[in-house]
Amino acid sequence: MIKNRLASFASFVVTRKHYIFVLVLCLSLPAGYYTAMQKHDNHLDAYFEDTNTEWIHYKDFQRTYGNDELEVVIVHGDNLFTKKNIQIIRDLTEAINGISGVNRVTSITEAESPVNENGDDTVNFMKFFPEKNLSREGLEKGRKRIEESHLIQNYLISEDAKTAAVVVLLDPLSEKEKINTSRKIFETAKKIIDGRIEFRVAGIPVVEADLNAIGVREGIILGSATYIMIFIVILLLLKDFTLAILAQVNLLVTFLYGIGLFVFCGETFNMVTVSMGVVLLAICIADDIHLLVQYKDDYEKLNQDPEKAIKQTIKHVFVPCLFTTLTTAVGFLSFVTGTIRPTRIYGIFTATGVITAFFLTMAFLPSLVLLFHNRIHKQKGRENEIQKVRQKMPVLNRVIDKIGVFSIHRHKAIGFIGIFIVVFSIMGIAKIRFETNLLAYFPEDNKTKQDYRFIENNLGGVNPVIMRVKSLSDPSAFNSPANLMMIDDIQQKIMERSDYFSSSISIADVMKEIHMAFNNGSKDDYTVSGNELDIADYYELAPGDIVDRLVSPEKDEAIITFMTKWKTLEVSKGIFLFIDNVMKNGLENGFRYELTGYKTLFISLGDRIKESQLRSLVAAVIVIFVMMLFVCRSFSLTLIAMIPNLLPIIMTYGIMGWMDIPLDLVTLMIGSIVMGIAVDDTIHFIVWLRRNVQSGLPLEEALLKTYKDVGKPIVITTVILFMGFIICILGTMVPTKFFGVLVAFSLLFALLGDIFMLPSLILIFRPKI
Repeated sequence: MIKNRLASFASFVVTRKHYIFVLVLCLSLPAGYYTAMQKHDNHLDAYFEDTNTEWIHYKDFQRTYGNDELEVVIVHGDNLFTKKNIQIIRDLTEAINGISGVNRVTSITEAESPVNENGDDTVNFMKFFPEKNLSREGLEKGRKRIEESHLIQNYLISEDAKTAAVVVLLDPLSEKEKINTSRKIFETAKKIIDGRIEFRVAGIPVVEADLNAIGVREGIILGSATYIMIFIVILLLLKDFTLAILAQVNLLVTFLYGIGLFVFCGETFNMVTVSMGVVLLAICIADDIHLLVQYKDDYEKLNQDPEKAIKQTIKHVFVPCLFTTLTTAVGFLSFVTGTIRPTRIYGIFTATGVITAFFLTMAFLPSLVLLFHNRIHKQKGRENEIQKVRQKMPVLNRVIDKIGVFSIHRHKAIGFIGIFIVVFSIMGIAKIRFETNLLAYFPEDNKTKQDYRFIENNLGGVNPVIMRVKSLSDPSAFNSPANLMMIDDIQQKIMERSDYFSSSISIADVMKEIHMAFNNGSKDDYTVSGNELDIADYYELAPGDIVDRLVSPEKDEAIITFMTKWKTLEVSKGIFLFIDNVMKNGLENGFRYELTGYKTLFISLGDRIKESQLRSLVAAVIVIFVMMLFVCRSFSLTLIAMIPNLLPIIMTYGIMGWMDIPLDLVTLMIGSIVMGIAVDDTIHFIVWLRRNVQSGLPLEEALLKTYKDVGKPIVITTVILFMGFIICILGTMVPTKFFGVLVAFSLLFALLGDIFMLPSLILIFRPKI
């Protein structure tokens, strides 16, 4: 029945080749249009669902206290307290404040501190420097007040007074609006400073904008390089220019359909999905190779009749290629079980692209071959006799034959080597760490990364971690001096970790500044007043815009904002455990706390990476095992066939552990992708082995013949896949490089598993075939 359906399909392709050609090209036009319209968006909300608990808490914070997305422009010089430099900071502050999308700008020329000028009960909030007629005396007075202010040290100015920050708080903006605002901030700073003093820019908006720019650039460079490289490899392997061109045409159409559909459905690219085009190009060429290699053989065997050859080729490769397509698609679809949306979207659309590529290979590529068969290189003479073929056999075939003989004669030794590799790899897997530090994604020479490091080393961190401390019973808890003292005590204990936190601010700090001012600036009085009436007065005196961001209107919740440096996920999680211990001892009964903010969300991604990795890999293994049952028709053979496909995953994770390569938002996909692709060659090997065994050959001879039948195509496809993924090393983002290199070598490991381990296991256990 299946043979009849395949024959009908093959006949349809042959008789309707012109219609297929025209239809595919017509559909390529809108696909190409949407491909050209692709956009990139690396905003954090791409990685969180609206139902995610951490995301709900973060959005609630924004609704109550406003946006927390900061961009920082710093100026650096040996002496900032000159009239010229203070004027630069003031001009910069005023200009940035006028940019659309900017909510608030703070700097040493804009910030205020409480001052008791007359020594009485009157305190006024005054700027550190007068706006006009800035004299040497005014500079010195402002400098002294800055040195005495605890609120701005390591936040707006460094302790050595050589680095000052203009802190820009953005409005809640769309990704496009935020990037435009960030660009205007940089252009404004560059124009105003005009080379007069060193300046740098940092912040999450800057990182996201750089990731978007890199994504666009990598999509073009890596896609083009992969496309050209695949053409060269195909040309060298097939030794036929026309066939190589036709394969590239089919590949281009596959690419346009896959990316075009992605954009048509309203999706945008990010650092996870940016590699989708390269992956489609690398994977989808495999079926092209199997079809074209088989076609060349059938063409010579069938009197150089292209239509008969195409029909025979489709019958030969359709079923094994269908199974390899489905298993590859399953590998990608397993991502839908994860908890990170970009990986789910990546899986769905890449799987769709792989399936689309299969039908294009089985219909469009044969149509191209038939329409352009007169241009295809024809070999001279027919080589029907097997001995004649062996005499002219290329080096690759001879090597494959020798591998087959070696694997059969040394199958037990190969089995022991496999056990050693697994044990060594498992030891490495135990060392794997997870990472969500975006700075680690950039190479060391990246300007954004260098600016971040410079600011962290010379001023402090620019990524806020926000603590919300809420009373569960008292609706005005933070009118109480005791509760404000509790906030102050918690804040000071957490700030002991100065390696991670550079500055912090809470309502307790404001109260302490005002109280010190009322007591003529005595440092001994930099404390929270124990008088509740004083606290009520201080709330009235404090600037409303500051109070509104530090305590809820009802005074039942207080905010502590910690500015943090960008450390590894492991360090950050350790710090959060430290905070939890502080809160267990320092938080009074009747209060609860939670951490939120951008930095907290990135840290929470670490656990979700672990969960997504495990879910997707387990799902891929289970579904592929079921599909392999249909190919192997034997439970024992299926178990054996799965081993060489799990081996490259174990080896790759082992390498990651031993070489300290982290699992992140990009590399977490390696396991399922390799599982889905690696099983393709196993399927081809098993299908041809079963054919040879069913033809009556003894197992050893059937294995040797299987090497001859399918060895060359699986080596060729693996080489092409290897080259397709290894091209990612030309990328900019570190995870993209690791992703490409690790997948490439995983596929080599899978090939070695298929040509060494699989035959050895079959000979050792001799399952029913």
